[in-house]
Amino acid sequence: MSVLIMLWMISCQREDTPVREIDQVSRIYIDSAGIDMLNDSLNISYKTRRYYDALGLTDNAPVSLQLKQNKNGRYFLEYTAGAVRKTLPTEHSPTIVRSIIAFQMAYPAHATASILPIQDTLILDYRFSDAEFRLISARYNGKEALHGKEENAHRIEIHK
Repeated sequence: MSVLIMLWMISCQREDTPVREIDQVSRIYIDSAGIDMLNDSLNISYKTRRYYDALGLTDNAPVSLQLKQNKNGRYFLEYTAGAVRKTLPTEHSPTIVRSIIAFQMAYPAHATASILPIQDTLILDYRFSDAEFRLISARYNGKEALHGKEENAHRIEIHK
């Protein structure tokens, strides 16, 4: 009898609870004059790459970006989540939340000694509501860098 009551209770759960669509995975491509700056086999690509959460508790809180390669052989950084998100003030719904990732990249030691490590910023804005959590803007050093989607991920293009 208790099994029947339990089954009845489970079947009576509300099914109108909205499911939030999460759309936040990004592929970040970095090139300079058409050269893939994430391709470690190239002598002029960035060899040292670190990423930090600019909104984190400390200045050096790392953010995980995974180096991957697409089916065309081009390298990209995949970012899913991990950086702190700050709610932006707004007078309307939906809520906008922001993450800021600091990029610290350097050329190999044998490259020109006058080249200093690169320190750049990627600002990611997301729309957050009961129905969705979606990347809506990506700006790299103040320039819009969001360029559509590919394979269920947002495409972020950075041109140096």
